[in-house]
Amino acid sequence: SRNRQQIHSCKTLWAIKSAMNQQHEILFKEIKQAFRVVWIVISIAGLFTILIATFLNKETILHISPTCVSIKYFHKECFLCGMTRAFLDIGRFNFFDAYLLNKGSVFLFFVIMVNSILFITFNVVNIRRYLIKSQFNKSIFKLKF
Repeated sequence: SRNRQQIHSCKTLWAIKSAMNQQHEILFKEIKQAFRVVWIVISIAGLFTILIATFLNKETILHISPTCVSIKYFHKECFLCGMTRAFLDIGRFNFFDAYLLNKGSVFLFFVIMVNSILFITFNVVNIRRYLIKSQFNKSIFKLKF
């Protein structure tokens, strides 16, 4: 009788542990998917930033961009002040002027550039894998019927 209780409690503990592992796996997959979505949004915004800074007219961008809230209301520069003008200078390969406008601009632009390259590379590889896999599945499908 005592052996049966121990076996039953062990089975119950194993079932609970198994259910918890499944929940952890589901949670991990959801968190991974959420990070992927955030990465996609940030990467696309970064790509647009690089393209805008490189190819659009500087005066037009400066005319469209708003005045910094910190300067407008508090008359103090924030850590991002000058970043728009600095990115526009970096897009025209004026790294020294960009550094003078905002000391973190060159580093941030470099980080965005590296992230964009990784994003494009990662997604091109995944798209190629998907296409190859789908072509392989289509050829198997044709062989079966």
